[in-house]
Amino acid sequence: MLWDLLCEAENKRYVVTTSIDSNMRGNKDEFKEFGLCDFHCYTMMRCLSIELVPGSKKYRYLIRLRNPWGKLE
Repeated sequence: MLWDLLCEAENKRYVVTTSIDSNMRGNKDEFKEFGLCDFHCYTMMRCLSIELVPGSKKYRYLIRLRNPWGKLE
């Protein structure tokens, strides 16, 4: 599962990067709703799963990204 690979990479302190290109998929306005910029690269700083209700086995998966060129977008 992709989530397991991301968490393993974080635990092993690997550098994980991603980028957004709305020409390939999606609409740039959709990305802006989440504070992401089109044609920017991001570095994964942390991945975290939070159990919504103890014992429910329902989780929210969070990834903290950093835009090295960003100015609070």
